[in-house]
Amino acid sequence: MKKTFLIIVLIILIPLAMIAESYTSLWKKYQHNIDISHPQTAISVLDKIIVKATAEKKYGEIIEAELEKYRNKIDISNDSLNVVIASLKQKAIKAEKNNKAVSAIYYSVLGTVYQNQFDGNKDSLAVGKEYFHQSLAHPEVLANEQAKNYEPLMIEGSDSRIFYNDLLHVIGIAAKDYKTLYDWYLYHNNRSATCLCAYYMNKRDADDDCTEMSKSACLQKIDSLIDVYQDLEVAGELAIEHFNFMDKATDATVAEKIDYINFALSKWGKWKRMNILRNAYSRLTLPSYLVDLGSLVQIPNTERTVEIRQITNVAAITMTVTKLKTKEALKIDVSNNDGYSKIAKMLMRETGVSVTHRYIGIPNYKVSCDSMKMPKLDKGVYLVEFTTDNKDIRPERMLLHVSDMYALTEGLPDDNLRFVAVSATTGQPIPGAKIKLTEESWSESRKKNKILTTLVADKHGEAMFHYVVGRTQLKLYVYTDQDRFCPETSTNSGYYYYDGKEYGKREDVVDLFTDRSLYRPGQTVNVNAIAYSVEHHKDKTSVNAGKEITLKLRDVNYKVVKELSVTTDEYGSASAKFELPKTGRTGSFSISTEKGSVYFRVEEYKRPTFKVEFYNLNTAYNSGDTVKFVGTAKSYAGVPVQNANVKYTVTRRPNRLWWRFSADDDVVVAKDTIKTDAIGKFEIPVKLALPESKSDIPRYYTYNVNVQ
Repeated sequence: MKKTFLIIVLIILIPLAMIAESYTSLWKKYQHNIDISHPQTAISVLDKIIVKATAEKKYGEIIEAELEKYRNKIDISNDSLNVVIASLKQKAIKAEKNNKAVSAIYYSVLGTVYQNQFDGNKDSLAVGKEYFHQSLAHPEVLANEQAKNYEPLMIEGSDSRIFYNDLLHVIGIAAKDYKTLYDWYLYHNNRSATCLCAYYMNKRDADDDCTEMSKSACLQKIDSLIDVYQDLEVAGELAIEHFNFMDKATDATVAEKIDYINFALSKWGKWKRMNILRNAYSRLTLPSYLVDLGSLVQIPNTERTVEIRQITNVAAITMTVTKLKTKEALKIDVSNNDGYSKIAKMLMRETGVSVTHRYIGIPNYKVSCDSMKMPKLDKGVYLVEFTTDNKDIRPERMLLHVSDMYALTEGLPDDNLRFVAVSATTGQPIPGAKIKLTEESWSESRKKNKILTTLVADKHGEAMFHYVVGRTQLKLYVYTDQDRFCPETSTNSGYYYYDGKEYGKREDVVDLFTDRSLYRPGQTVNVNAIAYSVEHHKDKTSVNAGKEITLKLRDVNYKVVKELSVTTDEYGSASAKFELPKTGRTGSFSISTEKGSVYFRVEEYKRPTFKVEFYNLNTAYNSGDTVKFVGTAKSYAGVPVQNANVKYTVTRRPNRLWWRFSADDDVVVAKDTIKTDAIGKFEIPVKLALPESKSDIPRYYTYNVNVQ
């Protein structure tokens, strides 16, 4: 009897214990099994959550657990996706009868699945859109449901309070159906929610590649919304969007950006995301400067101009030049503290010369430039240091070597190198100069330097070196007992020559020339041929007199139109005439022989009746300035072309240097159509602006103005 009673008690207590286990504990167990890759055990934990939540009608727990089950099944077998979709449809339809809010959630999940899993499939995306539409079939029900009742499926966000934490905004935003949300909140007088919905609609539908504020339809919509909702704190989001466009616009100055930031912060500074504008203000006014010292080797007793390319929010810059107590060139990087500490004791403080430039009354956002004159320096090694009034800006330091030594190198055949030691000032040879050659190699990830030899220049300042075992990277150090301050450099003159030509082989060549490069259909092409022979690498050339040459005229399809045979005269020259076809495709034609060819264009063209010329731009300009390009359109008789349309495009192109990667793209900064005036003149305003960058590498840009 006691045994039977205990069994009955245990049967009753087991489900009670299971129900008593908290959701937090169950979700932790689930996550633990996922972490240790036990998906089946994890699914069994989810089943427990579903049983518990069903009994308590915790729909957020139920749906979250169901979705996790679906994710695990799909991870185990991708073929399970169709089964999952069918199950979600069944649950959505079933819930429609007695719980429209839960049904809306299932339809929203279905829409999301179709949107994510079948991206790119128009039919599937249309199905997903229809599910999203069904999820919003009863907005009045969703508006009366609190999203927090569906935790942990839904987590309260920072903007939920604006929508009174309802379920409607969650489902509507998932569907990106901002119009439905806008209409609902507008009718129910929730202006803050209406403002955000209008913002979302504008952001979703924006299709504006315009980079000019004055012409952007998207920006105009944002500004119209600001006019309507400017009394609300949430309008700060619109102000952020306005600034984001302004920040990339080509017709917005830094001053205008700063003014707008100050205006927006004064109006909507309490909006939670306004730190975006505060950070932008800090970025635009970040104290900084960029110095371009130029070459780090200088000729003695010559002046030098040091360019300061960019100065922002700095009140003073000081350049100090101090000589170091050393008898030879140094290989120390003083831009870091370790390098600077190595030369600190070598500084001859009494030789220091300082130049300070002050920048008073310049707005903290304005980017300006300047230059400083460096005094004449005698031979030696100098520390050049730049400091500012702002102690948070670390000093810029570099070593400047002042020397009159220079070495010319020339690669020669048979692994030979020729060196010439010269005066950097006069270019005259320096007899007796020494040239130390060091081999640079790597071993076990470590760089090794091996001194190969020290050459002594002859009376012509010359010295020869022969590689014993092939060519390697060499460093050279040229010096005399009186001047050891020219730093070590790399030899960059190898002798590498290969053109695929066999030495001494004789080859016949025919060069062809036409009297023009452009013809109309039916015109006559005058062609001249010069036939000669060359002996490769022997510098021997001879004409081929009395040689018969077959000339072939080919059209744009490389089809032979006509052939002519000519014979060269005593000078190896011959000529012929070809009449071009009057009909057929125009384009690139050619005349060819077995040994050469010439190409030309055949086009139906009209001679221009006018010409366009630009005046030279002789004024100085800096980043941030607006310059005016003035041009004229005149006939070839000198008559002005009046009231003519001038379509122009201004493109900013980075100078792409082969030794430095540039991620910058060509940017069209302005395009418009204007008209010439009574004297055929027109003006194109071009605002010069460097793109913002955190890089301290000097950058160079070209502005191209194209006119049609």
